[in-house]
Amino acid sequence: MPINALVYGWYGKGIKNIGDSLFCKAFEHLFPDINFTFTNTITQHNVEQADCVIFGGGSFVYAPINGNNVLQLLAAKTIFYIGVGIETDIHPMHQELMKRASLIATRTANGISRLKSVTASNIIEIPDLAYALTDLVSISNQVMPNSILVLTNAELLPRWCDINWKHAAWNYFKSEFSQFLDMFKESKYNITFASMCSNANMHDAGAATEIINQMKYRNFNSQLCDLPDDFTQLTHLLSQYETIISQRYHGAILADMCSRPHVVIAHHDKLKHSTPSAITVPYYGLDKQTLADAILNCKTRSILPIKLDIFEDMRKRVYSQLGAECPNLLVSKMVKSK
Repeated sequence: MPINALVYGWYGKGIKNIGDSLFCKAFEHLFPDINFTFTNTITQHNVEQADCVIFGGGSFVYAPINGNNVLQLLAAKTIFYIGVGIETDIHPMHQELMKRASLIATRTANGISRLKSVTASNIIEIPDLAYALTDLVSISNQVMPNSILVLTNAELLPRWCDINWKHAAWNYFKSEFSQFLDMFKESKYNITFASMCSNANMHDAGAATEIINQMKYRNFNSQLCDLPDDFTQLTHLLSQYETIISQRYHGAILADMCSRPHVVIAHHDKLKHSTPSAITVPYYGLDKQTLADAILNCKTRSILPIKLDIFEDMRKRVYSQLGAECPNLLVSKMVKSK
């Protein structure tokens, strides 16, 4: 009998988010014989159809679970937390479920102590789930010299009704960032923007457009590009850039997987420690010279290896709790050599 798993996270509602797409692909890659249903809402129907419920991946445990009578619905199910971020407080609903979870595998090392205050057992640390796809990465043989790919984040765009400091922070950032880009354009750099997230009310291209509008050397025809949905094509494209600047968490993860020097502009705790190889600068109060120095320094920084054998241990634990045999998968050999 096939195993049916319900995965709860930031899925559905017409949202195109490369990070969440990576989670889907990683689950299917790690557990090839399990049938997955990805959702952002817990209902009686989808719980009844599932043999187990997985919360993951991503950072959402600070918020209540979307659904009615969630705790009662899940009372008889095997529960896992896999690839979740623990950067902030844990909502009481998640605390209750974590107490009876068969496994909690977090990507946040400094979140272990917070988890242990909720439950004392079945907690492990893993790399971000996207790293499970390392053996599928396609690295280009050609890197465009003096090229920078910028991955903006539309979540930072303020609305008229937002508090004033959000407007002040964004206006200051885009002014300094556009000046930084013009500095590098004058040094004959090619600057390209790409979007990792788009839906009806949020599109990273909107943030890119505001920044390009501020530039002296702007060119919308050459500075905006689309990222492919296919993972192999995506990594092949990213690996062609000399340097990547990311305001997106999985932009940094992908840069690391593609062995590209990268600078992370952090507005959230999860971005402060996104990859061991990143140079991280703060979003708030960032000036053009600090960012320029970070770009130059990241080019000489070593890309540190990520040991991925922990994924094999996680797989065995999950299959054991489900009373199923763990199929062979050479995840333990997916250790980056750079």
